[in-house]
Amino acid sequence: ARQGGARYIYSLLLAYEARGDGAIENTLFPGIRMPDVLAYSIEVDEEVRQRLEQKARDVTAFLAWTADPRAEERHMLGRYVLAYLFFLTVLLYLVKRKTWARLKED
Repeated sequence: ARQGGARYIYSLLLAYEARGDGAIENTLFPGIRMPDVLAYSIEVDEEVRQRLEQKARDVTAFLAWTADPRAEERHMLGRYVLAYLFFLTVLLYLVKRKTWARLKED
């Protein structure tokens, strides 16, 4: 798997430019054999370009979700685990202080 994930796919889809000789080239990866699937490079209307950018975002989000459909669930669980560990750390610190206070008295 390539580093960058969804950002890589989004950049790859929108990095095409039409050259002067009529050829279309990907400026991010020169020499790549993938065609301009969204026809982004030949579109001149700004409104259509914005819709194509939205399509690229949608495709990218879908591919990221299909790669790891339980990512949101794991992130929520991670928050609960961190809260639990923080609570446990505070509790153990208080127990340590109380225990050492008794030992210092003796």
